[in-house]
Amino acid sequence: MKSNLLILGVSAAILLPLCAQSAPVTGWSIGLNNAGLVSLTGADTASPTLGDGTAEDADNTAIWAAFPSVTLAVGEQLTLSGSVQMLNSVGLASAGDLANNFRFGIFDVNGSSDVNGWLGYYASAPNAATASGVRRRSSSAFYSQTGATLLYANSLVDTTKTIVDATYDFSFAYERTATGIKLTTTMSNPLGYEIAPLTFEDTGATTFTFNRVGFLAGGALNADSFQFNNIDVSLAVVPEPGTGMLALLGAALLVYRRSRHS
Repeated sequence: MKSNLLILGVSAAILLPLCAQSAPVTGWSIGLNNAGLVSLTGADTASPTLGDGTAEDADNTAIWAAFPSVTLAVGEQLTLSGSVQMLNSVGLASAGDLANNFRFGIFDVNGSSDVNGWLGYYASAPNAATASGVRRRSSSAFYSQTGATLLYANSLVDTTKTIVDATYDFSFAYERTATGIKLTTTMSNPLGYEIAPLTFEDTGATTFTFNRVGFLAGGALNADSFQFNNIDVSLAVVPEPGTGMLALLGAALLVYRRSRHS
């Protein structure tokens, strides 16, 4: 029993430095509003609500928030995560119109005084009819497809699914490598909507510094409200494959041997 406790203690000590430093994202602003005055509540929390539930109040709108600037070193990973509940989002749109109408990403404000000219990446949701993907931003507004390079087209695990009213979990991870940025994105809901597994490297990265997150509720969604929940940005050091486990096993074995002879 004593040896098991010692092993557990050493395991925790080794794993602790690998844990992410995370922080909730607050201080939200509206960056696009082509549908009239849009309601934004909870802007000072990590769970803002876009739209007040009336017809299409959250339609064709983008929101963004700042976080402390991070310049990634090789081996560091920055991850945006959270969930969003879409309400009355698809009533008037055909399935083929919904791809690319929900977007989420991490950006570098790039010295801009408004929402134009941001650098970084965004992922967009596909649907049953059309694959969407991950794009690299280089000009224009952060939520716009103009000035964005399509890097990778993603698709659905089950192509019979499309965007519907539901709660979606999402994440978007940027890991700096020796030659660029490795991007990993996920999005799913409990009804079986899920982006196919997506991880790839962009060797043409234009920035390694990031300080903004942004979301788009596209016009085809006809959204009445978007309830975001627990929007978080975390920074972690990614261990080289196998090194973390080998160190853990080696330390645990050493403690076990010593405990037997004590």
